[in-house]
Amino acid sequence: MKKILLPAAALLLALTGCASHGDKSPATQSAAVPAATANPTVNPDMKIDSQKAIAYTCGTKGDTKLTVMYGFSGDTVAAAQVELQGKATPVLLRVTNEGNYNKFMSASPEGFVWATPVATKSSLEQVNGLGLAQPSIQTVKGKQLIVPQVVTQNCQLDAQATAALARQAETATAAPVKHVKKTKVIKTTKKVVKAKK
Repeated sequence: MKKILLPAAALLLALTGCASHGDKSPATQSAAVPAATANPTVNPDMKIDSQKAIAYTCGTKGDTKLTVMYGFSGDTVAAAQVELQGKATPVLLRVTNEGNYNKFMSASPEGFVWATPVATKSSLEQVNGLGLAQPSIQTVKGKQLIVPQVVTQNCQLDAQATAALARQAETATAAPVKHVKKTKVIKTTKKVVKAKK
């Protein structure tokens, strides 16, 4: 198995302060989460130059909340990290040979998969999420197979929560306010007498 090392810039995808809620147990089937891409390829050397958090409500009732921190390289959505029920996935890299979806997967093919319809940095807030899948080992005809299990699906953009995340990010990156103590200026006059020579 080939190991993929992530560049340091990918570590910018921290989910500090991104809240998620929900109490859904994983579903077992869905046509909403795209099937596995044959021989998926990712670019582990992609440089992340900006990031943005987007909130979704998922499930048939919309009661599962999750947050995805996207990393961008120019206008390309290059990476994602999903936080659900207080737990974050590893950094998921964009599958470059998938043209029908923005599909992100962890470094190993047995890892998490997050997908959205095709979008760029400028249009990402206009598309919903398809879902999050996680591997599970199942025995099929006496053989153990790694089968994707749908964790959540049918994710709708949560515009209010996304706006709150944007405000939170702006506050976190704003220059710190310096508190200056006021001092009282006292004017004094002092005569200096020089000795005459």
